Amino acid sequence: MTKPNISILLTPLEHDGYIRRSGHPEDGRKTVISITAEGRELLQRYLPGNREEIAERMKPVRT
Repeated sequence: MTKPNISILLTPLEHDGYIRRSGHPEDGRKTVISITAEGRELLQRYLPGNREEIAERMKPVRT
């Protein structure tokens, strides 16, 4: 995945307050991506349902 593609994915998440970007403390070429409290809450709310849906859809593949 290229840097522009990652930016396209991350910019809306940052705008909505789900992640935070900051400079790397030792390497100015890097960016540190952190999940915010709002982002963590969103994951906790939707991730369990997504896991169940994926497991259900994978049943035909596993048998």
